[in-house]
Amino acid sequence: MQDSQPTPAPSTSQSPPMTQVVVEETIMAVAKWLVNLVSRTLETQAAVKPEPEPPSPAPVTSGEGSANFASNGQASTVDQLLAKFSCLIEQSCDRTQSIALLENRLEGIEAALRTNQDWEQCVQSLSQAVIKLDSRLSEVEQALAQTDLAAIATTLAATTESELQLKQWANTANAQMNELGTRLTTVEATVETTLETVGTQDNSILDKVSETLQHATALEDRIASIEKTVARLSIVPKFVESNHRSIVFLQDHVRKLSPPPVTNGHRNQN
Repeated sequence: MQDSQPTPAPSTSQSPPMTQVVVEETIMAVAKWLVNLVSRTLETQAAVKPEPEPPSPAPVTSGEGSANFASNGQASTVDQLLAKFSCLIEQSCDRTQSIALLENRLEGIEAALRTNQDWEQCVQSLSQAVIKLDSRLSEVEQALAQTDLAAIATTLAATTESELQLKQWANTANAQMNELGTRLTTVEATVETTLETVGTQDNSILDKVSETLQHATALEDRIASIEKTVARLSIVPKFVESNHRSIVFLQDHVRKLSPPPVTNGHRNQN
């Protein structure tokens, strides 16, 4: 007679005492099942056992043999059940060890997860950063698609020409400043010489000297204003040079971002 083997209830706790309780309950359930199986087997054998016939003088020896055969069959059945029970106990011990190993691994995984509680936030922040970078890249690609390289080259050429003109104008202004400085030195020397030589002359000479000084003062004011203008203009070449570098950098960046030309050989391979 065959009977279904009871399955042990799964352990809901990961602590060693709970595992031991589950193992003990499993062993008790298996033992109970074996007892029930033995009792059912014995009852079945007793039910199918034929009724005893009236004793006859000859078959006494055969009756004793059948009794011995029945007792031997019961003993072999009990031995088989005990062997199955021992196998079940060994399997239960192996399963207990496997459960202990799994508990240790689960504890390690839980500890690792507790130390990395912010991994979801990191993944979300990285996803948002990737989305932002993708949108910015799309904007840059649109801007590059709308960029007119010919206009940039024309502007660069015009800027270079303007830079050369400004340099020439600055050189001319410096030459004029040097000339004005020389003339001012000459005027100052002339005024000093005139004051030394005609210091004793009348008021008309002094008036002329005063006019000369006024002219010299006016020249100094004009020279000061020219120096300020030149100082302001000296910034222009730097600004132009900065713009030139920015335009060159933009051209290099556009050249790097533009797709390489596809040759005929590459197309044939595709």
